Amino acid sequence: MSSPSFKILVVDDDFYFREVLQQCLDGAGYKTYTVESVAQAKKAMPLYEPVIVISDIRMPGESGVDLLDWLNLNYPKVSCIIMTGFSDLLDAITAGERGAKGFLPKPFRQDEMLTLIKKILQGDGLLPSGSVPEPSAAEQEAQYCKISIDDFIIGSNLSYNIYIKLESSSGIRYLKVAHSGEDLSTERVRSYKEKGVNHLYLSTEDYQDYLGMAVKVANFAINKSQISPEKKARLLRNTMELMQQQFLSSGLSKQDYDNGAILVESSIKLLTQHDPMMILLESLKEVSDSLFAHSSAVSMIATLIGRKMGWGSPKILSKVSMAGLLHDMGKRQLPKELIRKSRSEMDSGEILQYETHPRRGSEILSESGFVPSDVVQAVFQHHERGNGSGFPNHLPEGRIMPVAKVIAVADEFAHLWLPRSQTTPLDPRLALDSLMSFYSDGLNPEVLIALHAVFDHKLPEVLKKRMV
Repeated sequence: MSSPSFKILVVDDDFYFREVLQQCLDGAGYKTYTVESVAQAKKAMPLYEPVIVISDIRMPGESGVDLLDWLNLNYPKVSCIIMTGFSDLLDAITAGERGAKGFLPKPFRQDEMLTLIKKILQGDGLLPSGSVPEPSAAEQEAQYCKISIDDFIIGSNLSYNIYIKLESSSGIRYLKVAHSGEDLSTERVRSYKEKGVNHLYLSTEDYQDYLGMAVKVANFAINKSQISPEKKARLLRNTMELMQQQFLSSGLSKQDYDNGAILVESSIKLLTQHDPMMILLESLKEVSDSLFAHSSAVSMIATLIGRKMGWGSPKILSKVSMAGLLHDMGKRQLPKELIRKSRSEMDSGEILQYETHPRRGSEILSESGFVPSDVVQAVFQHHERGNGSGFPNHLPEGRIMPVAKVIAVADEFAHLWLPRSQTTPLDPRLALDSLMSFYSDGLNPEVLIALHAVFDHKLPEVLKKRMV
């Protein structure tokens, strides 16, 4: 039970809601007072001297944000919790930027409310700190995955808790603004986009479910991880910095880059939560920095191609991104000197050994129990060609899965655009011309057209003829 000396003021114009909230707080040992407006709250502050104010964000007259501003000016030591729903997202962002200590999505959950109040009291020095240390910035970052607002418009019937990310001089906070099951209409989400809200967040666990990943490994939870969050964050940061350098210098639009980077970033976050997958990703870097850079680039290019092909489902695009990251996993079992060679430099025995890497990669990923089966299949097929000239199974066009066709084009293009000796990208249009001149036979024409659209490059006549 908390000390009754901790006074809390509840501000809400809904009588029933005030009563329920007061009963919960009184039952937890707090001394609770209620008022129905901001004007009454201003008069009650010197009378009751609460240490925490819990205010609705939308009320007749002045709003919860107005009250927050007034408290900051007149009672800066008093902490303010804002009650909000997803419909109040923009106001919630404003309140967070102005110093709200927390949010309670309506309808609130009693355990979440009491945990939040206790955390605030500990942070204000009114209660002794708990035995569980505050998560580091890296641990916080690992717990959430960013999703483009466009993907929420596409999948507006999602049923997950929704968070916003607030950055300030005091650090980063992720604040829940809506419970699962709330109305998430296309019109509402589109209105946020029009007002400059480009990203929302899901917890990593919810994002995993959102993608439909069947994870069989019991130690997925972050608190069971043996690899430090800082190490995982460093891998993610280095990858994103590398991709930004490669892609923005190519003339790709900032919006296209952001849309692709969000999915790549979220895929890496998911993979690195599972320690064996983190070790596998690191093993690519150990084989060769250029191999890991190539895999990251393929992930990004494949995601951009998928968008241009009209693959609007974030579930599909996220799997495209993941397949791109993992497509060369089998090369970690090949000799380093073989990987450094071009195919023209290999003898017949080395070629046979090289052509085992799709199978090796699919076996490694299947054994992990973590990677979706369709991603594993795309890794296995990423060197198949529609004319039957590919490997390992010489499949015809109709038996190659769509994601594998996208990875195949992204892989060939990345080898031309970002060759191992290059520290900066070549002109992607030159790479496209080379791809069409020497390597396009057997690659899917629809995917090639989408790749040209990514870089706004004119379609060659040979590709137009293939589409007739």
